[in-house]
Amino acid sequence: MTDKLKLFIVMLLALIALSTISDAQTKSRIIGRVIDEQTGEPLFGANVVIRDTYLGAATDIDGKFFIVNVPVGTYDIQISMIGYGTQIVENVFVSADRVTNLEIALKPSVIEGQEVIITAKRDELHKEVSNTQLVVSSGQLQEASGVREINAFLSKLPGVSTENGFLTIRGGSADQTGAMVNGLSYVNSAVGNAETSIPMSAVEQVSLLSGGYNAEYGNFRSGLINITTKSGSKEGYHGTFSFSANQPHLKRFGPSFYDPHNDALRAYLDPEVAFIGTDAAWANDPYMREQNPKFTGWISQAENYNKGKEPEKQVTPYQLYLFATWMHMAEPDYEGLRNLPDELKQQIGYYELPDEQKSLFASHRMKEEGRDWNFDGGFGGPLPLIGKFSGDATFYISNNSSERYYVMPLTLRSQKSYTTLATIKSTPSRGLSVSYNGLWKRQIGLSPVRPPWGDAPNAGNAGGFMPINNIKYVANNPEYWYDQSFYPILNQTILMNGVTINKVVSNSTYWEFTAGYLYIKNYSPTGDNRDTSIVTNFGPIYVDESPYGKWQFASQHKVGSFTFPSYDGPPGIPRRFARKEGDLYDRTKVRQLQLKFDIASQINEHNFIKAGLEYNYIDIKHNFWEKWNLNAYNTYEFNYHRWPSQTAAYIQDQISY
Repeated sequence: MTDKLKLFIVMLLALIALSTISDAQTKSRIIGRVIDEQTGEPLFGANVVIRDTYLGAATDIDGKFFIVNVPVGTYDIQISMIGYGTQIVENVFVSADRVTNLEIALKPSVIEGQEVIITAKRDELHKEVSNTQLVVSSGQLQEASGVREINAFLSKLPGVSTENGFLTIRGGSADQTGAMVNGLSYVNSAVGNAETSIPMSAVEQVSLLSGGYNAEYGNFRSGLINITTKSGSKEGYHGTFSFSANQPHLKRFGPSFYDPHNDALRAYLDPEVAFIGTDAAWANDPYMREQNPKFTGWISQAENYNKGKEPEKQVTPYQLYLFATWMHMAEPDYEGLRNLPDELKQQIGYYELPDEQKSLFASHRMKEEGRDWNFDGGFGGPLPLIGKFSGDATFYISNNSSERYYVMPLTLRSQKSYTTLATIKSTPSRGLSVSYNGLWKRQIGLSPVRPPWGDAPNAGNAGGFMPINNIKYVANNPEYWYDQSFYPILNQTILMNGVTINKVVSNSTYWEFTAGYLYIKNYSPTGDNRDTSIVTNFGPIYVDESPYGKWQFASQHKVGSFTFPSYDGPPGIPRRFARKEGDLYDRTKVRQLQLKFDIASQINEHNFIKAGLEYNYIDIKHNFWEKWNLNAYNTYEFNYHRWPSQTAAYIQDQISY
C-alpha cells in the first residue's frame, strides 16, 4: 500500500471519528395521488408527510405527489388538507429499487383533528423494475421456521444455491454474485465471492436481484444481494434476542463411521471376522467377501509382524486389534470379544481390559454427534448521553454467534462463526444525514482447498470454507478416511467500515457520498502439532493421541520404545493415518477502498434520473502455498501481490407510468 493511500485512509478514519455519524440506508421513493373520496376529483395542496421524519411533499394540481430519498423500511404516512379529515396510512412498505405507490381518498369533514387510520396494501406489480426482484422483510425472516442465518433463508429460494459457503444465483458461479450492506460492497475480492454473514436481528430488509440490473449495479452478472439493516429508534430502546440448540445427533443415515461393525471397519474390528480374516469368516458367503475389503486377520498379521523380533517386542493378535481400534478412533466391541470361543480367545491372547483403558478408549473415540447452537441478538435506541446533542443520534448493535457440526468430523468437528455489526444514525440538520456502519467477523473452520483426489491445492476453493455437509470431500478418498488432520484449518477475519453523507438539495433532488473500507485476513496454522506423550500401551505398542493432530514432517513417529509403522498404519490395513495431511500456508490479506458519489432527481412525474461516479482500489497480497511432504517438488505456490483499481460512471432514467 502506498504512503499516499495510507495517509488517505488515516484521514478518512479521522473524519469518521470526528463527524456526527448515522446509518447508511438504501434509498427509494414513494409516489401517489390524493383525491376527494366523494367526487373523485384530485386534491391540490394536500400535505403528505412520513411520520417521525423530515420527509414529505405537497400534491400538485393533478393531486399527485412524490417523495424521494426515503430510507428502506416500514412507515406511517399522514395526509391532511383543510376541509378534509386527516388520514393515516399505516405499514407502508418501502423497499430498495422499487417505487411504492399510494392512492389516497380523503373524506370531507367539518370537524378539525378527526383522523382515519387505514393499512397500506402491498404493491404487487412494479412496472419500473427491470429485473427479477424478491424483497424479504425482517418479519418474514423471523417467521421462517428453523432459519437462523440469511444464507440459510436465501438458499431455500428458487434458483439460489451455495458453493463453498457462498451463494450462487441461477446457475452462475459464486464470483458472479454480489452483496451490499447499507450501500457498502461486501465482496471478498481475492476470490470474487459475496459475503452475507449478517446477524438476523440487524436485518431490516433483504432484496435479491437477478438479471437486468440498473446501471449502478454494473459489476454483477448473476445476482445481487442487497441488505439493509436497522438503525435504532429515537423513541426508546428496543432489542431482540434468541438462542437455539439441538440435541446431539448424527447428521446422516446409517451407523457411526466409527462403529466396529460398519462397512469400513468390519473386516478389521468385528471380533468374529477380524482375527481369522475375511476369507475364513465368510468362506460360504461370496457376497460378503465381495462387499468388504480383503483382510488376512490379526492372527496372520501378528505372525508376520513378529518374525525376527526380540520376544519383548513381539505382539499378540489381540494387541494388534486394540492398536487398530485406537487408530480408527473407535471402541472395541467388548461384548463380541467376550463371546468368542475360549480356544480362539487363548490363541489371540485375549484379556478383559481394565476400566482405566476402557475409559481412555471412550474419551479417544471420535464423537460424530454434536450440538449445533446459534445466538442472535440486537439492541438499539437513542445514543446514550450525546444523542440529543448530535442530531437525535441513534444506534443499533447486533451479534450472531454459532457453532455447527460437520456431517463428517475431520481436523475440526465443527465450524464456529462470530459476527458483530454496529450502526449509528444522526441527522445534524434538516435535509442532512451522515451515517456509519462497522462490521467485525471471525470464522474458524476447514478449508476445502485440498481436493480429495490429489495433493495439489484447488486454488478456486481458496478463501471459502468447507460446507457443513462435507461428505463429498471424504467419500472418494477411502485411503485417508481416518487421517483426522487431512484437511487444513482456516481462520478468517473480516473488518468493514463505512461512512455515508446524504444531502437533500430540494424536494425532488438529493446527493449521497459513500466511503467504505473492507479488510479480510486469512490464517491457517502450519507444522506438526501432535502430542506424542504416552497415553497407554497394548503390550509393546505404546500409543499417543494418534491419529489426532498433524504428524507429517518428523523423520520418525516414536512413542516410548515403539516406532509406528509407515504412515502410522497398523499392519495389513491399506490406509494412511499420518504424513499426507499437507501443510497449507494461507496468509492472504485483502484491502479494499470504495468511494462513491450519486445524485438523483425526480425531474417530472415519469422520470427519475440518477447518475454517479465510483472508484474502487483493491490491494491483494495473496500469500498462499501448500506442501504435503519434505520434497521441494511437492510444494505448490500461488503467491502474488496485485493492486487493481476501478473507476466507473453511470447515468440512468427510471421511467414509471
